[in-house]
Amino acid sequence: MNSKTGILLALFFFGFLILQGCTTDMDIRNDNDPDTKRVMVTPNDIEELISGSFRLYWFAANGFFPANTLSVLGDVKSTSWG
Repeated sequence: MNSKTGILLALFFFGFLILQGCTTDMDIRNDNDPDTKRVMVTPNDIEELISGSFRLYWFAANGFFPANTLSVLGDVKSTSWG
């Protein structure tokens, strides 16, 4: 068997194994995805949801995301004077 035939045979074999692994049906219960009735029971829960959303918004606008780095890089690479 030459190397080209061996490579094709190996690719066929591993492709067959991968496709056979994709045929099984997975039935998994996700406990980390609760519904709205269980999440928003008390006013404190709603307040925590709003504060967490605002924290994400604030960090996206002002904080630890690449916006500051990219704006500094854009300022360094371009000049507004002659």
